[in-house]
Amino acid sequence: MIILASQSPRRHQLLKEAGIAFQVIGPNVDETMDSSLLIDDRIQEVAMRKAVDVKKRYPSDQILAADTVVVCQGEILGKPLDEAQARNMLQQLSGQTHEVKTAVVILKEDPISFIETSIVTFRPLSDDEIEHYLDTKEWVDKAGAYGIQGRAAEFVSSLVGSFDNVIGLPIEKIKGLL
Repeated sequence: MIILASQSPRRHQLLKEAGIAFQVIGPNVDETMDSSLLIDDRIQEVAMRKAVDVKKRYPSDQILAADTVVVCQGEILGKPLDEAQARNMLQQLSGQTHEVKTAVVILKEDPISFIETSIVTFRPLSDDEIEHYLDTKEWVDKAGAYGIQGRAAEFVSSLVGSFDNVIGLPIEKIKGLL
């Protein structure tokens, strides 16, 4: 059995669309990142914590866990806590190129872990566009305050790498590993 150690509806949908049979068991871990680590190590450590937590409860199953962040000018933009923080993030991303990084951990016989990075460029956004997007509430619970699979797709002028990774799970690579 494959267990997805995530409550993310976007990850659920990506696996379902890929035709992968799985069960969802949410991890019960603190997702606070260790700021003394490099960014890749921070997200890898959080993904591993999620996987290990679920593996303890389901030791004979294959566990898939992930953690996704947006990195702009060396700063991690996680999930905004409120609309003001979401506004600041969108203003920071406006007219800029940023990275979307997903750390993936698969625990089975031998652990597998990797980080997938996609490069996204936003065109310059007007204040009105940002306010309209904030009104949609689409930014809620999304790293970097946007969902590329929704209305924010119109903000993107360039994408290099996996589209699914930007949503939250590099499904192409995961399918090959599962």
